[in-house]
Amino acid sequence: MCRDIAGAFIDRGHQVEVLTSRFQKEMIEQDDPNIHRELYLESDVHHYNPVDYFLQSQRNDERNFETLTRNIQDFQPDAVVVWGMWLLNPQLAALAEKLCPGRVAYYFCGYWPIEEDPHSQYWRAFVDNKRLPGWLSQRISRQALARQENRSKDQLEFRHVTCVSQAVLDILREGGIPLPNATVTYNGIDLDEFYAPLDQKGFHTPLRLMYAGSLGANKGVDTAVQAVALLSKKFSPGDVHLTLVGKGHPAFEDQLHQIIGDAGIEQFVTMTGWIDRVEMPQVLHQHDVLLFPSRWPEPLARMMMEGMAAGLTLVSTTTGGTAEFLEHRQNSLTFEAGDAVDLAHQIDCLLSEPGLARRLAKAGQELALEQFDENRMYDEIEEFAVQAAQQTSSVSP
Repeated sequence: MCRDIAGAFIDRGHQVEVLTSRFQKEMIEQDDPNIHRELYLESDVHHYNPVDYFLQSQRNDERNFETLTRNIQDFQPDAVVVWGMWLLNPQLAALAEKLCPGRVAYYFCGYWPIEEDPHSQYWRAFVDNKRLPGWLSQRISRQALARQENRSKDQLEFRHVTCVSQAVLDILREGGIPLPNATVTYNGIDLDEFYAPLDQKGFHTPLRLMYAGSLGANKGVDTAVQAVALLSKKFSPGDVHLTLVGKGHPAFEDQLHQIIGDAGIEQFVTMTGWIDRVEMPQVLHQHDVLLFPSRWPEPLARMMMEGMAAGLTLVSTTTGGTAEFLEHRQNSLTFEAGDAVDLAHQIDCLLSEPGLARRLAKAGQELALEQFDENRMYDEIEEFAVQAAQQTSSVSP
């Protein structure tokens, strides 16, 4: 989404430079000249290593501060829009506020200002691992956590803030972040890319269920598989089939294979692995139902929007921003997060009630066409950034 918005800004005549992390830099065959993949992350994305952190964090901070300073001095931006800061020292944002006073804006598509970093998570859990005497583990943990004192988020001004959903704004405020003037800017998608007229789309036999995204416990993928295991006691593989699109940590993927094997539902479930984003519209159009079983409070998932625009019936939890658009049995079916029995019941309704899936798909698609247009998002984010840039005259350098 960040890439899409930056591209829209460029198309509208703005000059844009993107400073981001070095994550998977070696996999990029050809990059845009305005994208600078220079920042060092605090740890591996999937696995925190305390040794690497202690050996590299201070040096990485120094390099990141130098990189941000150089980029701002070279580009002289009218405004800096901060996106996500996960696995980055929040003092980078504080430095941006110092270098561009009053002209730093934040688009919160997640909860990084109140989320605990992997280093702190690891060392707080270290006290409970029972491998060392309590007094010793507490002493080691306190010393390790002291290294995070220079990573405080309390110093950030958050003068210009917009959030991707009301849920994100509410959760940040509940977490102690004062955001008196924050607004909500719902994200959007390319509707033309995903839209398929429902009158040209038939529902399949077996009913084709689909999950797409990261394979992880927080996403509730195991709930989806367990629900299919329950359905297998009533229906045959000729009635219903689930496709899991995406990848995750190998240990969790092994867990999913274990659930599938133990339940004997190999004929009911297919795991495709990762599929390129450009192929997703076609993949969506080959399915009937999008399962969105997330346990964590999703800020506002584009996958939900894409599925509805593509004419799929949405069966979803209502965690986070998702709840702001879904109405049970009006434009979707909803279920309790982590409740495989409830999810199985909702899918059973689609299989047993003639016309229900199509009616909900039609209402969901109408919602997507009305609310999820990316051009509306671009307009609102552009206005937000321009307003931040115009603060120059009212803030002392």
